[in-house]
Amino acid sequence: MEFVRENPIKVRFTIPDRPTVRQQMAYYSEVTGTIRSVHIERLWLGTKALIQEWECELFNHDVDLDKVDDPRIVDVMIWAAISVRDHVNKMSEIPKNS
Repeated sequence: MEFVRENPIKVRFTIPDRPTVRQQMAYYSEVTGTIRSVHIERLWLGTKALIQEWECELFNHDVDLDKVDDPRIVDVMIWAAISVRDHVNKMSEIPKNS
């Protein structure tokens, strides 16, 4: 599955169309985290667990979050995390008969 956003920051990344059970477990392990975890950070960690390719003119997806301060990075991370969450959640929907 490919995700692309051109504006305001050009970003492209891919995740598996149908993540394996192991990949899904890694995603949910990262997303659920601990009671103290911050929800959007957990969604980002889950997204990182599925990323196969990443292209972003602003930052590498492995960036040390304690060493950057550009708010546009947060915007891209939230967009990617929500996009992946929606994709993973839709995987369990039963397709309609054609």
